[in-house]
Amino acid sequence: MVRIRPEVRAEAAAWLFAVRLNLAILALAGLRRVENVYLQVDAGILDERAYGRIGFGFYRTQFSGEVWKRNQRIFDPDFVAFFEERMAN
Repeated sequence: MVRIRPEVRAEAAAWLFAVRLNLAILALAGLRRVENVYLQVDAGILDERAYGRIGFGFYRTQFSGEVWKRNQRIFDPDFVAFFEERMAN
């Protein structure tokens, strides 16, 4: 068994935390982008073809799903319903 020095383990944990935080921020920014498209379609500025340009696959990953579940309360309630339905299909 390989032993990892405590200081190396602490450094790796800090690095992993930073990476996860950066990915969470990226996921939230992407979710805001999707919400913006939704609100523009709802307002008649864009047509529904705009949804085809989003690329929902990223939001179906386990990590993005966790970010969504932790933060969905900060989004427009109508968007939450739309997004949940979109993720279910």
